[in-house]
Amino acid sequence: MMNDRINIIIMSSTARPSLDTSLSFDLGIQGYVGVREGVSGSLRMKYEFDS
Repeated sequence: MMNDRINIIIMSSTARPSLDTSLSFDLGIQGYVGVREGVSGSLRMKYEFDS
């Protein structure tokens, strides 16, 4: 039987420079506590083309 536990905390946010733009930015951060400890993050820029 294994009692190894890992707690994960995830936070993310999306931002747009203005409401009428197709450009957005996503920022995320993940934290790990327990058997494995650490922090990781991500940044994504997205542009949606009009069809």
